[in-house]
Amino acid sequence: MNSLLLYCENFFNELEIYEDINNDTSYKKDFIQVIKIFLEDSLSTVKALAVYEVFSRTYWMINNDDSIIRMINEMKFFEEKAGVLTEKQRDHFIHSVYTFLLGIAIYGGNGNLRLFFEKFNIINTDYLDFYKTKHEEFFYRWGIASLFHDIAYPIEISYNQLKQYLKFISVKCGLTDHSLEASMFIKNTDSFNLLPKMNPNSIYEDEFFLKYPDFKKYDTNSLSLIAMEISKSFGIDFNTINHEMFDYIDRMNEDKYVDHGYYSSLIVLRWFYHLVDSQGWNPVYFYFPILNSATSIILHNYYKNGLMKTPFHLDRLDAENHPLSYLLILCDELQDWGRMPYGLKDKDKVYPQEIDIQLLNNSLELKYVYSDTNWNGDAFAANKFDSLKKILRTENVFTKVAIK
Repeated sequence: MNSLLLYCENFFNELEIYEDINNDTSYKKDFIQVIKIFLEDSLSTVKALAVYEVFSRTYWMINNDDSIIRMINEMKFFEEKAGVLTEKQRDHFIHSVYTFLLGIAIYGGNGNLRLFFEKFNIINTDYLDFYKTKHEEFFYRWGIASLFHDIAYPIEISYNQLKQYLKFISVKCGLTDHSLEASMFIKNTDSFNLLPKMNPNSIYEDEFFLKYPDFKKYDTNSLSLIAMEISKSFGIDFNTINHEMFDYIDRMNEDKYVDHGYYSSLIVLRWFYHLVDSQGWNPVYFYFPILNSATSIILHNYYKNGLMKTPFHLDRLDAENHPLSYLLILCDELQDWGRMPYGLKDKDKVYPQEIDIQLLNNSLELKYVYSDTNWNGDAFAANKFDSLKKILRTENVFTKVAIK
């Protein structure tokens, strides 16, 4: 695990944190400390929690009893208790911290990805209030996207439990060809997704609308805001993608699955909307970085399950089109080590315990390490490589990708 720590430390050596520079805090030092402690004992949920807490303190997310830390803890608690009743279920609490760190390492070690991020999020957008400190705009957006991308996983666990139990009942009652099936309908989503327009402080109103003349055109629904960013990023007709976003729940019901990324993105948008609005912060903090992170969260599953299929038929994802979701898909797929198995079938499988990672001249080499030195993980690594190549256009970011 020393190689991952090394690349994370290299990133933090360059990172500048606004609060440290302007308010005499020591958040960067705190990050390095909790990351070192976590990597020494990565199965400790207490040490993983410390990473969430430092990030949340740095960006003012711990302000009351409704802290997002409480939400992520509830996700962990539900997964630990309910995951044992499903066939396939592994940890997502520690997984998200590892995803966060892997993304930091890759971003810090890959110049192409850094250029794509700056071009997409700073040069080519109308957002003028981004962090001017070195790498902090990426760090802020990536932290939200990676640490909270699975926050809605309990919804998927609950659905899988119901499907598994109905299948059990059907088999025991002699129904093997026409098993009982489950669908899931969550009420009041219209109210949950409605985000009334936040207005700037009246003192700065004239200056604000000079900087953001299109602000009044922004939609007030989470799904439409996400559709807006997807439309701009991939050149898709807004009305088409907006319609698909609203119909996605119906498609999940028809195909009998739940996309936790869809619900996670909506939860993140709703929670941060409440935070920004209640604190009276600049509303563009929500409509640019938070929206970008939330869109990345939905795309980490929806790109493959939606945009690569009818009616869009997009090709593999190019990092230039949406670098944050590209990195999230990459790291989410690769992060398959050091995760606690909860599901009945997962407990009998052999998974890697650590990784060795090498980043050189924009190349990526990742080797999975097993506790049993005699275990051959070639098939596992090959499946990872094939899966990534089907979703991501790696050649525009890496001169070489090797997964072993």
